[in-house]
Amino acid sequence: MNIADKAGVFREVRRVLKPGGVFMVFDFVRIADGPIRYPVPWALSEETSFVVAARDYRDALGAAGFEIVHERGRRAFAIEFTEQRMARLAQGGPPALGLQLLMGEKTPVMTGNMLGMMKGGLLEPVEICARAV
Repeated sequence: MNIADKAGVFREVRRVLKPGGVFMVFDFVRIADGPIRYPVPWALSEETSFVVAARDYRDALGAAGFEIVHERGRRAFAIEFTEQRMARLAQGGPPALGLQLLMGEKTPVMTGNMLGMMKGGLLEPVEICARAV
């Protein structure tokens, strides 16, 4: 979601993998049209956010020499996980080690924006397993 040249990355990964090698992607993808509300965990603004649809990943992976072995949307899981994490934070504050160390004081806003867009049907995390052919 924060790499503009996904096709270039996939070509380079394919170049270094032996045939039959496995490459996994776990990323947020667009599942509907609409504006992304910033900040989000991967970007403070649209200048560094490159969220695309899952079909764009599939197309770029195929063009790079991969076959898709498995794809699974993780929206329901991610919503539940994020809601549980936010509830724990509200009760006891952030853990000593957590994402807030990377994302800073905007962590609650970033997480809330991400959760709202997942619940609203705009974004979902997806896992894609691809095999080098």
